[in-house]
Amino acid sequence: MTYQPPPGQPPQPPYPPQQYAPPPQGYPQPPGAFAQQPGYPPQQLGYQTPYMTGVRCPKCGDPRSKPVTFTWWGGLIGPKLLSHVKCLTCGSAYNGKTGRYNTTGILIYTLAGLAIVVALMVAAALAGK
Repeated sequence: MTYQPPPGQPPQPPYPPQQYAPPPQGYPQPPGAFAQQPGYPPQQLGYQTPYMTGVRCPKCGDPRSKPVTFTWWGGLIGPKLLSHVKCLTCGSAYNGKTGRYNTTGILIYTLAGLAIVVALMVAAALAGK
């Protein structure tokens, strides 16, 4: 059911909008109010956060990334060898030292691991004869 004004009166909302008084002096300001204050944005500190590298994400440009500890292609060792990190903003994974994608390194690492497994299987088959 919608609001219907009485006959002969102009339509009005059922509840008039509330008017709020401004906050008293010393009351916390809304989040956007800090941008107008002098000294904002704050100066950078002399250290970096634990997840901040000097290399920016190739996809979004954010320098914040987290080291990858395990992947399906490299287990626990592969990400360490390739300095594999994941961007905290867009989720893109890349090399934390060079800032490039690890596609070629992942391919080489996977093929080398596959070659080692095949060589061990062939050696085991020949030793069993």
